[in-house]
Amino acid sequence: MAKKTRKEKAAEQANQQNEVISSRPITLGNSPAKHRKLHMIFLFILAIFLYGNTLNNNFALDDSLAILGNSFTTQGFAGIDDIWTNDMFVGAHGQEFELTGGRYRPLSFTILAIEYEFFGDYVDERGIKSHMAFIGHLTNILFFALSGVMIYLVLLKVFRNFNEWLPLIAATLFVIHPIHTEVVANIKSMDEILSLLFLMASMYFLLDKGNKSLPYAAGLFLLSLLSKENTFTALAIIPVMYIFFRKEELSSGLIKTLVLAGVSIVYLTLREMFSGGFFGGHAAKQLMDNPFLGMGLDIKLPTLFVIAGKYLALSVFPYPLSYDYSYDALGWRTWGDIYAIISFIAITVALGYSIKVLWEKYKEEKITQPNIVTVIAFGILFYAISYSIVSNFVFNIGTYMGERFLYMSSLGFCIALAGLIIKLLKVDTDIPFQFNLKWALPMIVLIPIASYATINRNMDWKDNYSLYMADKDVVPNSARATLFLGIELLNQHYADKDSTKLELSIAEITKSTKIYPEFYHAHYNLGLAYQAKQDHENAVKCFRRVLEIQPLHINTQYYLGMSLGHGFNQPIQAIEYMEKGIKYGYSGADRYVNLGVAYGMSGNFPKALECFTKATQEDPNNPQSYVNMGITYSQMGDSQKAKTAMDKAKLLDPNIKLPGQ
Repeated sequence: MAKKTRKEKAAEQANQQNEVISSRPITLGNSPAKHRKLHMIFLFILAIFLYGNTLNNNFALDDSLAILGNSFTTQGFAGIDDIWTNDMFVGAHGQEFELTGGRYRPLSFTILAIEYEFFGDYVDERGIKSHMAFIGHLTNILFFALSGVMIYLVLLKVFRNFNEWLPLIAATLFVIHPIHTEVVANIKSMDEILSLLFLMASMYFLLDKGNKSLPYAAGLFLLSLLSKENTFTALAIIPVMYIFFRKEELSSGLIKTLVLAGVSIVYLTLREMFSGGFFGGHAAKQLMDNPFLGMGLDIKLPTLFVIAGKYLALSVFPYPLSYDYSYDALGWRTWGDIYAIISFIAITVALGYSIKVLWEKYKEEKITQPNIVTVIAFGILFYAISYSIVSNFVFNIGTYMGERFLYMSSLGFCIALAGLIIKLLKVDTDIPFQFNLKWALPMIVLIPIASYATINRNMDWKDNYSLYMADKDVVPNSARATLFLGIELLNQHYADKDSTKLELSIAEITKSTKIYPEFYHAHYNLGLAYQAKQDHENAVKCFRRVLEIQPLHINTQYYLGMSLGHGFNQPIQAIEYMEKGIKYGYSGADRYVNLGVAYGMSGNFPKALECFTKATQEDPNNPQSYVNMGITYSQMGDSQKAKTAMDKAKLLDPNIKLPGQ
């Protein structure tokens, strides 16, 4: 027999390997389209199952900022023009809010405005747009379910040389991860969902060969940016993806990335025009909105590493969860803190390992098929790159941390974890459609556990009270979380006049002022609580403290005047502060009524009448304005006009009590 050449031996070995591969059982059948459809249906239904109970929830947390308390959203179609030409905070506050950086996210607010146009007129007995809440939660669920499907489809393209069990595990891990409850259960966080959904849709077209689908990728990328600016990190993630998994198309991938960078310039131009640019025009001067204010690097860096470690810990074991991690929930750290050291080492090792794998893949002379190690490294780098924009290492985002900020990064974690599961189970990645029951065992265990945690956490998001009570012991040192609970209790007292809730409110808000003595929002709301208790002495102390910290706080000017008038019978001083409040824009029928009462107490009846007249102009159907007008006319000796005003009040409200009754 003739001796075989090296080339003939290699060909024979390849044929033998192909024979072995073809002889392996494929239990899912030979129709990839069929089982991919089943996978997509599974992911979509799983997402709906996990978050279906949020359909019973009302509004919570930032939903007021985005919907009920947003003057643009509540205009429906008429507010869309303002949404696209202003910072997102303008609709809620009437001006750009004092936070570091701008917030230009018009797409999700446009959808909310459209929903309000059709469903915003339905009001229940508490004044809550119940139908709007249902539609908002339903929209979030559907967009999230679509996101799970799109992640699977994109990962099929990214991991095209691997067993399809890999993208399915990664997408399933993403859908079931309990850390996403804040994003899906909070209607306002539609911006996070849309940002990732459109990014995945953009990458789906980007991964097509050639440039035919590039316009679709570019358009969807712009929609992603218009949802939330986190999408910028994809400009770094995409080249990394090409190096790991499509090295032969790297040049084409870089050109496509440049096109997306051009789209980003379009977004930045819009942002500059309407929201003050990527970095914003100002930085907050309050620790609550600028948590690293005045902090040196010797404290800031270890604190940031502890926060990064906390994010990783919640990625691995998402319990307990909280809607707030602001000052002083986590505290400031130094390099003497063991958690800072552990986080620094873990992050440095993981990043160093992944960058090493990336560099080796980039430098290889002959292109080789990627292996499961590249999948894990890619997941780590995906996590790190997308995390960078919310980490406070690069940009000051105005708060320590938030579970919603991990939404995009968690996809990288799920990819890395899926790769690790595949490696530990020794899944054969060479055959796309092979399946073995033992490979499903980790998911059989994880899905029910994660589902239980997610469904239970959704119930905490039922409304503000449920959320604040659920989280108060998770972050007991958070000044904001304590304040929010106190405000909610105060609002409940306003509704049902329960004095117990008022006392609890005062206790919670007082705790907030002690956690951070310069927190003027806490002092202001504590003043309101004392005012509700008719304790005007403490109310005045609180309001004066607010003006020491923030002299131009509009509402405080007015309410300080109220307490000076009603509690101390000092109408002249009361008028001074109440006039300031109204001058600064804090107007309305009840404001003019109270100012008119103060003028009446001072004996200036003409000015009192002027205020009551303005009150009737603000709200022609407010009977109290006419009652006070009648009293003033009576004090001026004009009984005829007094009777006319009283008759008008009685006409508006037959049950109203008139003087002398």
